[in-house]
Amino acid sequence: MNQWKEHSDPRQPPLVRLAAKLENDLLSMQELEAKIAANPDDEQLRIDYATALQFDSPVRSEFVLDQLWLRRHTRNPLDVEWLERNNRSRAVAYQFGKEWAPPILRDLPLIEFRGGFVEKIQIDTLLLLEQSDVIFASAPIRHLALTGAKGLTARLAGLSRLERVRSLDFSFNDLGDDDIAALCTSAYLEQLRWLALGGNRITRRGAEELARASRAGRLPLLQEVILRGNPFDPTDRFVLDHGLIIDVERTEAGEALEAKFERLPWLHLTVPKDGLPPASDWS
Repeated sequence: MNQWKEHSDPRQPPLVRLAAKLENDLLSMQELEAKIAANPDDEQLRIDYATALQFDSPVRSEFVLDQLWLRRHTRNPLDVEWLERNNRSRAVAYQFGKEWAPPILRDLPLIEFRGGFVEKIQIDTLLLLEQSDVIFASAPIRHLALTGAKGLTARLAGLSRLERVRSLDFSFNDLGDDDIAALCTSAYLEQLRWLALGGNRITRRGAEELARASRAGRLPLLQEVILRGNPFDPTDRFVLDHGLIIDVERTEAGEALEAKFERLPWLHLTVPKDGLPPASDWS
């Protein structure tokens, strides 16, 4: 602060004062970005960020505000404003996403902006375990698509950074029942809403491990589990008519699981109001 006051001295040459101001502004934005990364649920911080950028970086500012607006409004392709903001947001993310993403995330196979910042990444599980502090400090990450997770779910279960994660995607990781049992010991999955386990080797025992964790209160907010492509899948099925979802069918396996463990919300689907397939995870 003293350094900034010194540089702000009107007796300094104008270029020196300007350079000091720019440096101070940059530091202020970096501090705000760090706060956003540490507080993913604080929308006001993102609004403050957009406001601060409205003159120096109007495209970035508008992008943040567009994505915040889209988050607050239900998907509706027939709504002109929704469609305009959604299309603009997608185009801008495609053009500037790599540039705006934190350097440590830029080379990942998938980075996805939500609420104006990177919230979803696809990453190798071992890399996540080794660099979790730096990765989670770089952006308000709440959605993980993991690769190479087989044999590492026990270590992952102990990762405290998971306490802010809302969706986990383990699709096609060759996971078995033991991997699921290890994951279900985690004390850090209280915010998890969506869990994708498709294309693995999970049997009834793995599904029962999930049920036990749910009944024990370790997965209190879990609303959807995808188990398609496993030897055992007790979840509901959508009924389609000309590509639109019109109904939901329960499964005998799901009914048997609930007869043993009582109601499990993540077994059940609901028909979307627009009849369109729901988003791939919980934002």
